[in-house]
Amino acid sequence: MLSPLALIGIVIVSCLMSVASLGSLLRTAVPGIGRWCLAYALLAAASSWVLIAGGQPGQIVIIGASLITLVAVLLLVQGTRQFFGKGSARHEESAAFVIVFVALVYFTCVSPNIDARVALISIFLAYARIAVGTLALRHASRDGARYAYRFVAAATYLGALVHVARAVAVAFGIAPQMLLLRRAWEKVPRRQRIMIRRAVRRFDPNKPNIKVAAAQVNAVAWLLAAMHWSGCRHPNALWCKPLHPLTGVVRWLSGFDVVEQHEHSR
Repeated sequence: MLSPLALIGIVIVSCLMSVASLGSLLRTAVPGIGRWCLAYALLAAASSWVLIAGGQPGQIVIIGASLITLVAVLLLVQGTRQFFGKGSARHEESAAFVIVFVALVYFTCVSPNIDARVALISIFLAYARIAVGTLALRHASRDGARYAYRFVAAATYLGALVHVARAVAVAFGIAPQMLLLRRAWEKVPRRQRIMIRRAVRRFDPNKPNIKVAAAQVNAVAWLLAAMHWSGCRHPNALWCKPLHPLTGVVRWLSGFDVVEQHEHSR
């Protein structure tokens, strides 16, 4: 399976190829081409920024890349609307853009919550794809080109379905990262599982310190990572069913990431 950074690299190459293809059509003065070209250039820039930042981007990188991505998606929708001879900008879309961005800043700086950020981005991307697909179906020509419009609509609706499924998975706590944690738990040796169970019974949320031997570091790292992703302040909650599905999006609010927790024995 490709790593996230490798997938980002593929996205960068794809966006640059789109910029090159659309850039060659700028002289034709086709409506919407300029916005599409700028949108893909912004997506390539945002992806490059994330790639350079590495596996642990800071708040500035997250906010900046998110803003650039939202602007690029909005430009793609406006370019499609302009291509079909409609007004490019809409007030409700601009308002939704501002609301989503403010929420992303809140869930990045004030109350860090990666699941909420994923859900917001997924919903915004789903809307953009649905908007493009609907425009393609509603304004498709009646000649032979209508099949191309239908193909575009089908592709965009399929992509929107993927984004909606991702948002629902995050909301119900069944996101891929939780599945990875469960698989990682199965690989923890039985002796270390017993150690984790014992540490759970003695764990104090007000003094989150766990003393372990060097051979048990990986097990404790799994425990802290699972608490971080599941949104619980006590490890015993990892083996309890949530009160309702939306508790899956509540994150354990901590100023330490997994690496810092490991280094500081938190």
